[in-house]
Amino acid sequence: LNLRDPQISWTAVEHDDRIEITLTSAKPAVYVELDLVDTDGRFSDNYFDLRGGESRTVELSEASVSLDQLESQLRVCSLKDTFV
Repeated sequence: LNLRDPQISWTAVEHDDRIEITLTSAKPAVYVELDLVDTDGRFSDNYFDLRGGESRTVELSEASVSLDQLESQLRVCSLKDTFV
């Protein structure tokens, strides 16, 4: 299966009790999944599709991770990553 790299990027903003994560995909991204590597937390949505050029904002709450730590803790993958 020849899937194109969707080029998913993300930015995050910390609020008092949650972190808002905005993901953007340059190309269609199927089965986008969000996960935290070494900590727990609750995503408002952690499994979705993105159309090319589309952005989606999800909230991360109940997590023991700071904005600085999120870079190493957040794992974003899509169907493309399963065929590498």
